[in-house]
Amino acid sequence: MRHSRQRRGGILVVTALSLGILLSAASLAVDYGYAVLMRERLQGAVDAAALCGAMELAMGNPQTAAGRAVQMGSENLEASYAVRFPASNRCHVDGEKALRTFFAVFLGKDTILVRAHAEAIASPVSEVQGLRPFAIVPPEGGFTYGVTYVIKYGPGPGSGAYHGNFNAVALDPTDRGAKDYLQNIKYGSDGWVRIGSEISTDDDWIYTEPGNMAGPTREGVNYLVGQDPHDWDYYQSMPDIETSSRLITIPVIESMADINGRELVHVIGFARVFLENAVGTGNDVDIHARFVKMATPNSRTGRNVPDYGAYGIRLVVPES
Repeated sequence: MRHSRQRRGGILVVTALSLGILLSAASLAVDYGYAVLMRERLQGAVDAAALCGAMELAMGNPQTAAGRAVQMGSENLEASYAVRFPASNRCHVDGEKALRTFFAVFLGKDTILVRAHAEAIASPVSEVQGLRPFAIVPPEGGFTYGVTYVIKYGPGPGSGAYHGNFNAVALDPTDRGAKDYLQNIKYGSDGWVRIGSEISTDDDWIYTEPGNMAGPTREGVNYLVGQDPHDWDYYQSMPDIETSSRLITIPVIESMADINGRELVHVIGFARVFLENAVGTGNDVDIHARFVKMATPNSRTGRNVPDYGAYGIRLVVPES
């Protein structure tokens, strides 16, 4: 009888100890699961912050890059963020957040610290979809960003046209004539143009679109400008220029010399421009646009290509 009571007493002690261990393990599992969840949220926040900072670098705003990165991170998750720039086109963000524990506090641990880091790079794009049908040859010494250039000529005095070409291009192989040209001005081309291969391929050659086409040119540019009444001066003090309908991407070509009629020209880069207006009357219409440094939608990077201000933003392995 006495031995039976002793055995029951021993079982109760073992059971109590086991329950205590199981409850401790369960509580730690809850706290650990919460920490894993918050670590994932923090990673998403630092990813967004790094991309935002790299975009500011691409836009030529290094002085605001750190502040905008921290702001973007905080909008996604309240935490502590530290920003640095390993290179002039890279933004690195470290995030840290202290979490109050639910159960581990009874074991003497009242907080868990989670950390995450991310790095993004802004580099010239090598592939673009949605180009507009104006091509330009880079001037000697390159473009001056913020300055206005003529990206499509009319036939009037001072025209930079070559043998019936006025800087208009057919971006897809099947494009022909004013109708396709107008659609591409308004909405961008469907196809991709790719550059940067070690050998030249069909992907980096496009056809010129000969003819003046003053009517479609004026209609298309006025359509884009009409969707955004804000001019260049407005965006010097206000954000969100990257959402403007006036901001378009165009191909930069090697040369227009000796081009007669519809011929292939070689694409060597991509540029972002802010449309000012279509200037001229009748059949003499010039398109004026400012060249800018800006992130480029519907684009890819990864090849060594010339820099004409159109950038892609992507996450990279930190310090790689």
